[in-house]
Amino acid sequence: MKVLYADDHWITRSAAKHLIDRLEAGSDLLEAADFRQALEIASSNPDLDLILLDLLMPGMKRFEGLRAMRECLPQVPVVVMSAIEDRDEILRCIEAGAMGYIPKSAQSDEIESALQTVLSGGVAFPRRLLEQHNPAKKAPVYGFGSEKSLEDVANALTKRQLQVYKYLGQGMSNAQVAVSLGLSEHTVRVHVSAIVKRLNLDSRTQAAISAAAQVRALEEAEAAIF
Repeated sequence: MKVLYADDHWITRSAAKHLIDRLEAGSDLLEAADFRQALEIASSNPDLDLILLDLLMPGMKRFEGLRAMRECLPQVPVVVMSAIEDRDEILRCIEAGAMGYIPKSAQSDEIESALQTVLSGGVAFPRRLLEQHNPAKKAPVYGFGSEKSLEDVANALTKRQLQVYKYLGQGMSNAQVAVSLGLSEHTVRVHVSAIVKRLNLDSRTQAAISAAAQVRALEEAEAAIF
């Protein structure tokens, strides 16, 4: 596995080496201390499996830099590693194309779990931060243009689609959802496509983020809905 970690703090990059090795022994960790260097490394290594990015390093320009990195290697998932723990910050990263957001205060096992989720095709965003200033039964659903209740989402989806939606919110990949529900991966992909269409979303990622912000309400209402 080849990973790029761009952060101007060498101590943070050093700690990442051990974590990446825990994910896969013998992994190749490429390091950058500023955004210019990060883009150069990314451009010359199209076979990267993962990019870890700090938004506050020199030359980064925050969300503009995140978009530039995504445009450089659109096929490679980017995870933001940040000391900022704010819901709006996460939402702006999502809009810029991040597949994950990990607070630097997170424990090593939390970071490892989040990275494994992204590497397996899922998304990883801290639910506790997505739920900031946001009652459990109301969450932003991308594409609606306003906040919708769980009832609105439930009315738009079938029971099976709601089950898939819940698992997307837990960061599961299509393969993991298939195993959990006893379905084929193809069937799960069909359900995901239907969810994206019915909720007026642009992608599976947006569906997963919307579900992540509502997953607590989904779990609380599971008996009544499912």
